[in-house]
Amino acid sequence: MIAEIFKNNFDLIEHRDSKLEYIDRYFTDPEEEKFIFLYSHFDSFNNLEKNWKQYQNQDIAAYLQNKKYSGNNIRWDIYYILFYPAEETSPAELYNIERDKHICRKLIIEYQSYQGLIDQLKFKLPFNDNFYNTSGFSHSLKEDIFEQKLLRKLDFSVNNISQKELRSPLAAKEKVIKSLKNGGELTSEKI
Repeated sequence: MIAEIFKNNFDLIEHRDSKLEYIDRYFTDPEEEKFIFLYSHFDSFNNLEKNWKQYQNQDIAAYLQNKKYSGNNIRWDIYYILFYPAEETSPAELYNIERDKHICRKLIIEYQSYQGLIDQLKFKLPFNDNFYNTSGFSHSLKEDIFEQKLLRKLDFSVNNISQKELRSPLAAKEKVIKSLKNGGELTSEKI
């Protein structure tokens, strides 16, 4: 499915190479001068987290950068795309993997549907008109969703703090500080 999306929606050339141990194919721009895209599909984020480094080190660093494209500048423009089905995942864990620029750039794509997968690729890949267009992805950047995930991760109860107070750093400063000192629960005293 993912290979078909690359072939049908982007101007990329598919390459297969039996020397790749974990990744059975990769894609480049038609001239093989600008980009290399490799991908791995994982059945869960947990699997992704356990295996991506080994796949990257073996197939990308050991083979593509040091043998296949040794001496060619394209070896520094490798994008390793990690796909997994949508599930509850820590934004911090995603961020840590994507910000790791060692060996290659990592892009994590969490998907729920075929069209959603295409849309995310158009948004994240660096060679199309939508690369810097964030208007279609405002849902992934909404403060309230981020706050909810962060608060759940911190196990912080905000039942007695309004969203306005939570977003305004000074409005509920004392209330939030006391709540944090009390393990996330508000005390019975009025603040």
